[in-house]
Amino acid sequence: MADAREAADAAARGVRDVAATLRERLSNAPRLTSVTAAQAKIESGESALARADAELQAAVAAIGGAIAAAAKQQELVAAGQKTHRFDAPVDLLIKETFRDLPLHLTASFTKDYHRGFNYDQTSAWQNWKPSDPPVGLTSPGQPGFLMRWGSWQAKSEIPLMFSALPLIGGGRPWVIVSGGDDASIGAAHDLMRALALRIACTLPQQSRFTFLDPLGYGQTFPLQRYLPNVRETGADLAQDLQRIQSDVRRIIKDVVAFEPSFESLPAEVQVAERFEFIIAADFPKATAYDRRVSDMLFDIGRAGPKAGRYLILHIIDGVDLPHGLSRVDLGPTHTITLKNVSLHAVDKPPAPELQQQLLERVRGAVPTRRSAQLADILPAHADWWTSSAARRVETTLDGRKDGLQVLFGQRDDGTELVHGVLAASAGAGKSNLLHAMLLGLATRYAPDELQLYLMDLKMGVEFKAYASLPHAAVVAYNTAPALARDVLAELKREMSRRYEKLFRPSDVQKLDEYRSAGSPLGPAPRILLVIDEYQALFSDGDTQEVSANLRELSSQGRAAGIHMLLGSQTFRASGMQSADQIFNNINVRMAMQLPAAAVQAMSEFEREGRDMIRELSGAGTVILNTGAGRDGANKRGQVVLVEPAARADVLESMVVKAKSWPAERRASWPRTQVFDGSRAPSLASHSLSVLGGTAPLDTASVAAWAVREKSAGGLGRTDWRASDRPLPLLLGREFAVHGDAACVLRRLPNQNLLIAASSAPARLGLLGGILASCGALAPEVIGRVRVLDLSGDPQVARVLATFANRATIITDAGAAVPTIEDSGDDAGDLLILVEPDRAVSLMRPSDPLARAAGPEALERRLREGPLSGRHTVFVCNGTAAIGRVLGRRGAGVFAWRAVTQMSQEDSQDLLGNRQAAQLREDDSSRPEPVLLADVEGNRFTRFMAWAV
Repeated sequence: MADAREAADAAARGVRDVAATLRERLSNAPRLTSVTAAQAKIESGESALARADAELQAAVAAIGGAIAAAAKQQELVAAGQKTHRFDAPVDLLIKETFRDLPLHLTASFTKDYHRGFNYDQTSAWQNWKPSDPPVGLTSPGQPGFLMRWGSWQAKSEIPLMFSALPLIGGGRPWVIVSGGDDASIGAAHDLMRALALRIACTLPQQSRFTFLDPLGYGQTFPLQRYLPNVRETGADLAQDLQRIQSDVRRIIKDVVAFEPSFESLPAEVQVAERFEFIIAADFPKATAYDRRVSDMLFDIGRAGPKAGRYLILHIIDGVDLPHGLSRVDLGPTHTITLKNVSLHAVDKPPAPELQQQLLERVRGAVPTRRSAQLADILPAHADWWTSSAARRVETTLDGRKDGLQVLFGQRDDGTELVHGVLAASAGAGKSNLLHAMLLGLATRYAPDELQLYLMDLKMGVEFKAYASLPHAAVVAYNTAPALARDVLAELKREMSRRYEKLFRPSDVQKLDEYRSAGSPLGPAPRILLVIDEYQALFSDGDTQEVSANLRELSSQGRAAGIHMLLGSQTFRASGMQSADQIFNNINVRMAMQLPAAAVQAMSEFEREGRDMIRELSGAGTVILNTGAGRDGANKRGQVVLVEPAARADVLESMVVKAKSWPAERRASWPRTQVFDGSRAPSLASHSLSVLGGTAPLDTASVAAWAVREKSAGGLGRTDWRASDRPLPLLLGREFAVHGDAACVLRRLPNQNLLIAASSAPARLGLLGGILASCGALAPEVIGRVRVLDLSGDPQVARVLATFANRATIITDAGAAVPTIEDSGDDAGDLLILVEPDRAVSLMRPSDPLARAAGPEALERRLREGPLSGRHTVFVCNGTAAIGRVLGRRGAGVFAWRAVTQMSQEDSQDLLGNRQAAQLREDDSSRPEPVLLADVEGNRFTRFMAWAV
């Protein structure tokens, strides 16, 4: 009975304490109608509690048992909690005050029980998920974001239902003063951990932390290993703090500028730069806190808030500061003195297991969306294609006038930005940046002002969408490095053409002067070459040649108006020669997230830039340097997010706009060349078939086409002589900007074609290209066409059936020798032998002294036939087949040879070099390349056979 009465008395006292505490708090609250109503409700609640107390005493006396007392006690506790939560009026007032905070914070702010708050018991944490996008952080009517640090204290600086201080926007560092005893220091450590967790959950992908724990060697902050963005620190605290100081100076100077503070900047800038919280424990007890480090800490504490850098400093009272230093030197602070409060009232972090769960959710939080979108970097639609590229081309990447500006050409101060390089790890946002830059440029400048060469040398397809862009001269993706190397050579030729045929005759030296003179000898648009994964240029082939072309373009392209942007996961490529000379001309340097080891070793940025790159985190953030990597020329920003749908809309709008553009201006637009390295070229782009689509081409038409430049769709053969009665056969698409791989058979000795291809798709493509060429030529050019097909391959039969109206198809092995012996007339005769080694009558006898009619007839045709227009195409799957029919030296009667990958020995025997042993790439998903050898002309052309 006595125990029951004591329990009842304790419960009643607890409830009365709650009412007294609430009355005291409401006396500090604003004089609102809802508060007055709440006070009345509390008085009514106290009366109810008195009645409940009387009922409890009566129940105990009447029943005399502890069970009834315990049940009634539970009712009283529930009544007290209900009174504490105020039901609707005051609860609504608090929720309105913190309406901009996340749900879990609202709950933790309001559930402040009189026994002290311990938020690992708040159920809202258990189901918490990072919000996306993050909700607002500033409470209405307050100087800054109020960060809770404990349960309510009568001496709190701000009259709320809990203890809180301004953090973001408060303009001051936080100081937590503890005693020297373990309990007080432990409470300070708990509070710092709780603050870090609360900040991380409030700003999941927008906050970065620096933890200084020289006394505990990192044990004070076990949560840092789970946080997504933590600045690495080492034993040298001065070096770590120096980086933060440099960051503060840069942000105040270059980012905040005329704005009052970091908090007032646009959201996209805050996302790019991030808020940073420097949390330092056990100051100044650790020996690492010497005078220099202490001065740096105080400097960050004073200046940091303006730059979005906030110091939370734990000071152990009674420990001397370094000589000559006083707390006054830190300036105004928000101070929590633990000896003035109950340590039970100071916030503590939840249990370790729950902390890990929460931080795993933080790590997986969706990054904060950029408020700036693609439309923010584009000009108004009425201003599309109205800018002049005479002096430069430029675009913004973030939509801010003083933000990220990519420029190629002459700046207002007369200096030149010629070429650029971009390095970024996978997932850092490199492709998104390229999309933003390309669309920004393409909407500002018309296709006769700016031409684009876009190349992705890996398996990416990011440039595929630009195939219809009127500005695009070349769009290549999934492509082989050989094509990129030819593009460099093509641009080198264009550079020479401009100097020799445009500038010199016009008595000018560079593009802007030529444009100022009215472009007297024809248009000369500015050119931008973009090569993503450019390191693949040096993966095979002649690295000396490609390095030389890069060096010449980098040094001489400026005046010609030809610019390059090289993208990769590192700045420099292995195998690049003259790298220093090339990079000396690359003054636009951009870096996104990179591995720490790569940042440490890089020489393309000076110290300030390396420090800024080291701190990058999150997709889309970039350091842009326009001073060849020198300190003082760095800008950090967040690139706008280019959604695929928005990109497609802009590209489609430009296609529509192009149709209404004046015809005289469209005439100088580039003829877009599209290369998909994962697919063989279509026969639809076979230039002879295109020309002869309506009527077969006669001798004069073929000659006119053959001498036309490759860029205009011809062969570019200045040595074309009608007297040789040349017969062009297009075998595939060159690894070049322009041109088909052409075998031109003339009425000269050995003018036959040998095809040795182990790849069945390549053999089919080569055969299809030959037959398509035959179908486009008039009989006066080609004469009779016959095919002796002994392969028995249904795929070959399918291809032959497509051209049955133009060629005579023979499949009887018994007719092999008569077919070869049938020489026809002088009009010409093209005989295509498909796997003739399958015919017994054509097999060479094993006895070298024996004679056989079939092999002798074939040898006679190969040797004598070309002089009278009787050319032979020999198609087989390898050198062994050649030997079975023609013998070891039989290839000598073929001036043209097309081969796929083979051994070094076979390549040496057949071609006189080992080029055919170096055709196949590591990437087997691409079609197998073919090498065409003009043996007598000593020319070798790498190409892809047609798709059939």
